[in-house]
Amino acid sequence: MATQITGQKAVAVNASAEQVWLKMQDFADLSWAVGIADIEIEGQGIGMVRRVRLEGSDDWLEERLLMVDQDTKKLEYGIDEGMIGITHYRATAQVKPQAQGCQIEWACRGEVEAAEVAEKEPILAVVAEGIVTLFAAQFSEDGR
Repeated sequence: MATQITGQKAVAVNASAEQVWLKMQDFADLSWAVGIADIEIEGQGIGMVRRVRLEGSDDWLEERLLMVDQDTKKLEYGIDEGMIGITHYRATAQVKPQAQGCQIEWACRGEVEAAEVAEKEPILAVVAEGIVTLFAAQFSEDGR
């Protein structure tokens, strides 16, 4: 029986929500990410596919943009292929204005066999933390 697992992380940055959202909503742009060997883009807007191959791997992740909400500055994407042992993977990213700067929230979820929850759930926690930290770094003065 499949069990849902989750991971989430929020990071505050000293940049306007509009500035951060402008970068976040560009699903084809992974210039902020490290460890990307290749990227292929198919289509535009909702339904577009981003295929990503990480350095040191021959496998591709196939990510599909599922939703973009300009009003709430939120997007959702899913990974159709490439998440070994995790199915129905979905991630949401959202920018929330703050009194100074904004907060970037990243949350992901997927399904695993019940016996694999203890092994796989920490992976999603690391994924969420790693992605939001890398994304947020482009808005810091020192890039870290």
